[in-house]
Amino acid sequence: QTSNTKPNRFYATQEMESTQTNSVRNHFILVHGLCHGAWCWYKVVTALEAAGHRVTAVDLAASGAHPARVDEVHSFEEYSRPLLDAVAAAPERGGERLILVGHSHGGLSLALAMERFPGKVAAAVFAAAAMPSVGKHMGVTTEEVCQLCMVFFLLSLLSVDQNTRSLYQFLMLVRLASSS
Repeated sequence: QTSNTKPNRFYATQEMESTQTNSVRNHFILVHGLCHGAWCWYKVVTALEAAGHRVTAVDLAASGAHPARVDEVHSFEEYSRPLLDAVAAAPERGGERLILVGHSHGGLSLALAMERFPGKVAAAVFAAAAMPSVGKHMGVTTEEVCQLCMVFFLLSLLSVDQNTRSLYQFLMLVRLASSS
């Protein structure tokens, strides 16, 4: 290839896959945050595939290209069903290491999948993601996240300097942490 042409991505992926056939492969399942879809992972998918990993980016229910409408999703389990189905379809640990990666609200779906399929998940990465509190109902975590979002939104409207705004944010975090 000359330096002016782009490498053939399919060929590169096929070549890397053939070098890993006798070893355990990583299979990354990527979970988007609230108001996003699988599309938000496009750069990560490209980088991981180029490194020879198997990658699945899921659209949770009523998100991205998923056909369900919001008013058709009646439970958190229904919302997380595409992830749960992807993990269920993955082979047991023999040939692949299943690594779940979630962002924002997708962390809660990750926790559900880890709970349902502990024998299939080798690792989970909570990338700036919500994580359920041990011993508390998941709604408590969601409520805390919503409170923080509201606080940060309101503080962004204040016409104060950044240092004062950061101090207010810190004090609100301390208050929320001490109340739970």
